Amino acid sequence: MYPLITEIQYTSIKPGQDIRILNWKEFSFLERVKDTQVINFAPQTIGGNHRHPRTEWYIAFGELILYWLDKSGKRHRRHLNPKGKLLLVEIPPYLP
Repeated sequence: MYPLITEIQYTSIKPGQDIRILNWKEFSFLERVKDTQVINFAPQTIGGNHRHPRTEWYIAFGELILYWLDKSGKRHRRHLNPKGKLLLVEIPPYLP
């Protein structure tokens, strides 16, 4: 079991300004979402280390590293905002 990682684009970027817009209505997965939250991790913070019985989606707007274990117990790691790219991460239920 692995997270599904998809590169996404901002809806628009205002010319001459560092303002980026992401329109949630453009994401088809939202019809499956029961609860939405915005979570901010302070630098050097470790979060997670648990499993959920439901699918979760994440978009990192800054430096964030995702770690997970595959079925054999091997640990994997992925940067979620490499060089400023936006990645939508779908984490399947019970992924450790």
